[in-house]
Amino acid sequence: MRQEALYMLQNALEGSGGNAAASAYTEAFRLIMRFAVGDKSFLVRIAAARCLKAFAIIGGPSLG
Repeated sequence: MRQEALYMLQNALEGSGGNAAASAYTEAFRLIMRFAVGDKSFLVRIAAARCLKAFAIIGGPSLG
């Protein structure tokens, strides 16, 4: 379930292209770091890495 949620988050991040509200990016980043990066499932960690890659592609708005 977490893996699918992270895939949906990745798609949302890529679709926004950096034009969403700053608080949305901050909250998404917080959730990824809190729940996904330290997960025991390898697939969930891969999905989290893809979300972080999406942040990097769109420039990581509001995370500086």
